[in-house]
Amino acid sequence: MPSTTTAHTARRMLHRFGLDIVRYPGKAPLPEFLQRFQIARVLDIGANEGQYADELRTAGFAGEIVSMEPNAAAYHRLAKRAQGVAHWRVLRMALGATEGTADLRVTSSDDLSSFLTPTLLMRHVLGENATAVVRTESVPVTTLASLMHREQWNVTTRTLLKLDTQGYEREILEGAGPLLEHFAGLQLELSLRPLYDGQPPIEEVIRLLRQRGFVPYDLWPVVRDHTWAALEVDCLFYRPA
Repeated sequence: MPSTTTAHTARRMLHRFGLDIVRYPGKAPLPEFLQRFQIARVLDIGANEGQYADELRTAGFAGEIVSMEPNAAAYHRLAKRAQGVAHWRVLRMALGATEGTADLRVTSSDDLSSFLTPTLLMRHVLGENATAVVRTESVPVTTLASLMHREQWNVTTRTLLKLDTQGYEREILEGAGPLLEHFAGLQLELSLRPLYDGQPPIEEVIRLLRQRGFVPYDLWPVVRDHTWAALEVDCLFYRPA
């Protein structure tokens, strides 16, 4: 590790170019993101039983959380956890590119459930016991644009859109239409190698979001293979002021 004097000298040199050295906190940057962009509402799409809402509260977020989950069993657990909790609303629904119905493939570990089929790679890395499809549920699907219009949500509120929909993120982004560009930030799980059949590559989703005016803020691995290579990452995006 460089001495304090050396570090100060390096920082002075970088300051001439408008740069600085900061210590990486070694953790997901969610608390800093929420504060920096003054997030007041979070749409938690693919909530499972509410793990992300717990993460938000741990990060100090005191604003409104709307959690959505289509799987009946997971939604039951979600509703039970949210009961009586201030500023936390739960909805049983799925989002997509168009209105209609779709078959949800419910896996043994139901936080891996998806409208898409797990790939051989996913089954190998996470195991058949977790990824096996145990049943399907026909669920109604709406679009994010329709939902926001129906709920009369104020799109000028500084809202973070979080998507954890197991490879189905692109369809939800498409279903947002022009309203997508009103969100202050996005958090998505994206795969470096497809974990579900038909899942778009990470480069395609990042390109789509850049075209809609979003800039990557940070990313961190959430799934690795046996070589410790990252397979899936959480990505935060923001809209420059």
